[in-house]
Amino acid sequence: MNKLLIVIFSYNRAMQLNTLLKSIQNSFSSINIDVVVLYNHDPDFCEGYIELKKRYQTANIKFIKETSGINLYSNKLFLNKYNLFRYFKYAYLRNPKSNFRNLLNKTLEDSNAEYISFLTDDSVFIKKVEVRQEILEQISNNPSKYSYSLRLGLDSEGLPRESEIDKGIIKWDFYKNSSNKDWKYPFSVDGHIYNKNFITRVLKKIIYVNPNSLESFVCNYIKSKKQLNEGYANQEIYMLSYPINMVQNVEQNEHMGVSVELLEEYFLKGYQLFYPIPNTITSFQQYPKILNFKKGNSNIEIKLR
Repeated sequence: MNKLLIVIFSYNRAMQLNTLLKSIQNSFSSINIDVVVLYNHDPDFCEGYIELKKRYQTANIKFIKETSGINLYSNKLFLNKYNLFRYFKYAYLRNPKSNFRNLLNKTLEDSNAEYISFLTDDSVFIKKVEVRQEILEQISNNPSKYSYSLRLGLDSEGLPRESEIDKGIIKWDFYKNSSNKDWKYPFSVDGHIYNKNFITRVLKKIIYVNPNSLESFVCNYIKSKKQLNEGYANQEIYMLSYPINMVQNVEQNEHMGVSVELLEEYFLKGYQLFYPIPNTITSFQQYPKILNFKKGNSNIEIKLR
C-alpha cells in the first residue's frame, strides 16, 4: 500500500493540534500514513506540547521541535534572482527565528513515503478520507503536473465551469478557472497531496523560514513554471479550517481572536476542543459562532459572535 507523509505545522496551539491529530487518527484507513509535527512554542506554551507528546507516544506520530535560527541558505540559492530579491526585500528572511527550513527539508529527505501533504494545526478532518488509487497513480506518473485536494469538493464555492466530473472525481486546471482562490492556488500547506520527491526538489531551490513564506514562495515558483496545473478532488469535502486565532505576524489573515492562553489553560485541565460542523459546507475556512470544550461530563461553551 502507498504511504503518505503528513507534515503538520504548529505554534503555541496544543489544544487545536490535539483536535487535528484525533481527527487524523479517525479518518485515514485507505492509505498508510506517517505523521510528523514540526512545532515551536513560546515558554508559556511548553507544557501543552509536553502533554501532547505523552498522549501520542504510542501512536505513529513524530514531534520535531524547531530550535533557534541558524544560517539556512547555501550560496547557490542566490543564483536564483527571485531568492535574492526576496532576501533583500524581507528582513525576516535574513533573521530567521528558527531552523524551520532545515528541519522540513530533512524531514522530507528522510521519509520513504511516496506522497506528501502539509497541514496547519487549526484544521480538522470531518469524515473518513477515501484516497483514490487512480489519482495517486496519476501523481506518480507525472509528479510535476498533478495534485490531489482533500479540502475541495463538489459543493465548494467557485467550482470551475471548465472542471470535469467523472466517477466521483473532479478534475480542473488551476490556471484556467474561476476567480475563487481555492481553485487557482496550485500549492498549499492545507490538505493537498503531492509527489514527495518533486516537492522536496522544489523546496531545496526556495528560501523560506516559516509556513507562510513556504506556501507563498513555493506557490509563486510553481506558478512561474506552470507546474501542478491539474488538480483532482473527490466530490466530498474531507477537511475544514477554523481560523479562530492567529499566531504568526507575517500575514494579517482574518481570524476570530480566541485567546491561545485560554485554550492552553483548558487543554492542561483536560478539556478537548470540538468545532461545530455545518450541515452545508461551501467553504474550507469556517468562522463558527460557538466553540465546545468537553471533559467527561463537563461541557464549556464559548460564544464567539
